[in-house]
Amino acid sequence: RSAGYDDAYGAATLLARIGAPALPRLMTLVREEQIPGSGRAAWAIGEMGAIAKPAIKTLNSIGSSSTDHRLQGMIREAIGKISG
Repeated sequence: RSAGYDDAYGAATLLARIGAPALPRLMTLVREEQIPGSGRAAWAIGEMGAIAKPAIKTLNSIGSSSTDHRLQGMIREAIGKISG
């Protein structure tokens, strides 16, 4: 793993623990579509579960327009976790 991956994972984990107050920043990271940050942000949103339901519509939109298959997969997984 690269240092960037580890940094993104660590930051995403902390933001997921913060919960709803971190959701706007995480959504900004997903919109930037830069792996590993955007993928880790999508993962963190999924880890929030039901409290991230307001993000589903935007996540769907980003996933539909993204050309990055890895990000699309992480967004699908996040939506699945949020939807329960």
